[in-house]
Amino acid sequence: MIGIHRRQARGIDGLLGRWWAALLIALLAFMWSLAAFAQPSGTLLPETLTFSDTPAAVVEFDVPGPKTANSQTVVLLEFGPDGNAVTSPPPALELPPAARLTLSFNGNSKIYVPGSEEAGQPFPLKQVELARLQPATAPGLYALSIVHLQEIPAETVETWKLELTGLPATGVRAVGGITQGSFRSLAPTGNVYQSPQIDLASGLVRTGTTANLTLTARGFALSQLAEVSVLPETDIESVGLRDVAAVGATLSLVIGNSAAPGPRLLTVRQGDISVHKTFSLTQGPAIRIAKPRWITGPPGKATINVTALGGADFSMVNTTDISVWSPQFALDVPAPKIVAISNRDAANMTISLDDLGLGLDVFGLTLNIQTASGLLHGQFYARDHRGLQTCEVSSEHCCERPPGIVGRPDAICMACMPNDQLCQ
Repeated sequence: MIGIHRRQARGIDGLLGRWWAALLIALLAFMWSLAAFAQPSGTLLPETLTFSDTPAAVVEFDVPGPKTANSQTVVLLEFGPDGNAVTSPPPALELPPAARLTLSFNGNSKIYVPGSEEAGQPFPLKQVELARLQPATAPGLYALSIVHLQEIPAETVETWKLELTGLPATGVRAVGGITQGSFRSLAPTGNVYQSPQIDLASGLVRTGTTANLTLTARGFALSQLAEVSVLPETDIESVGLRDVAAVGATLSLVIGNSAAPGPRLLTVRQGDISVHKTFSLTQGPAIRIAKPRWITGPPGKATINVTALGGADFSMVNTTDISVWSPQFALDVPAPKIVAISNRDAANMTISLDDLGLGLDVFGLTLNIQTASGLLHGQFYARDHRGLQTCEVSSEHCCERPPGIVGRPDAICMACMPNDQLCQ
């Protein structure tokens, strides 16, 4: 134990009785924080303070005059498990070997190592000691004693700074008090309790890309059991969390290039906690496909107009870069042939096809175009009409309504088209 001046010991003995009740009340007032997610917090009052879940803290305190010679200022700090509810046996906690307390005043400073003998007094006309007061019954209780060997005149205020480093990062709370002085500032400060919420790192989330966003959890702890979802889920090909830690994770999104730009709602569920965050999809490289125009002559000849979106570029696209796919092609249904490209510029082109619509039009067709931005795809249907049907409100719109039908415009339709397809 660090040695302590006899006068300082007598003064501290008297202080313990006065401060013990106040310190215990402050500790009990924060016991409810056990259920909160560990994050740096602190509260500062003129003669008491508390902080928790931080590897470092900075405390400033004032010693105002007048003070007589040999008067004493004492800062008591007790460290213990956050949420502790028993004192017998006492919580077995003392500062780790790496902990350091650096005291600074008037251009002088000294580093104190808890549990070691300290020599030297760098503060002129001051006698400063750090001691563990009751190792057996209160192993985390420390006293920083400053004896003022010379009087402090009236209207003079001494400001001291105490920096604590090497503290346990989580699970430990410090409670402090002061006599013959008052606390001036504390870092960290803030309430440990807050409603659960999530933050996403800012950045563009483009359609047709894979986005990896930093997700931060506040007010609750993430785990590998966390569930994540996005609404509307249309064209969100996959969503998940990786590199999960209590304080956050990486949100991975794979977004189809036919996804509609606009707001999406992210939901993270952890046990009985459900938190939400809105983010926006911006238009990435994609294609929009117009309804086929049939050419008079042999069946199956048609053209389709395609528009480039989100910076996609058709300038270098050839017929070999284009294909059409459908599940029905596995049933010996002929796939359409890409005959020619015309009216092409960077943002538009017309594709001529043969053998279009020879099979059933139930599944629709997928147009694939290889561009410098990557492989882009979109869905279209070969036939103009597919009978009466109900359009999917979230992903389709009606291009031709039957006469005499009364109701919501997209409820009954003769030609439903995907939202990324234009009516003609």
